Amino acid sequence: MEHRKKQGERIKNQHQTVEEEEEEEEEEEEEEEEEEEEQEEEEQEEEEEEEEEEEQEEEQELERTSSSSSSRSSSSSSSSSSSSSSSSSSGGGGGGGSGSSSSSSSSSSSSSSSSSRLEVGGIGNQ
Repeated sequence: MEHRKKQGERIKNQHQTVEEEEEEEEEEEEEEEEEEEEQEEEEQEEEEEEEEEEEQEEEQELERTSSSSSSRSSSSSSSSSSSSSSSSSSGGGGGGGSGSSSSSSSSSSSSSSSSSRLEVGGIGNQ
């Protein structure tokens, strides 16, 4: 009789430990899923930050190219207006002008700002 009682308790204990193990496994799986979701969110945030940095770098590069081409073209306009005999330097400036047209094709706003700089630069050089 006592043997059956002990056997019943052992079986009961075994069922409890199995259920506890299953609960622990489920909790661990949930924690792993949460960690994976957090990692995915972090990766998305990093990708967004990288994209923003790339856009800023592209904008800065556009600003650099538009400002350098406008300075080239402003100097060529002042030299061509000062005398017609310096056609060779004006021709060299024409090369700079083609550089500004290539940068203006990338964005229309930069071409308009460079043209306004051209006028201001031309007046300042005269």
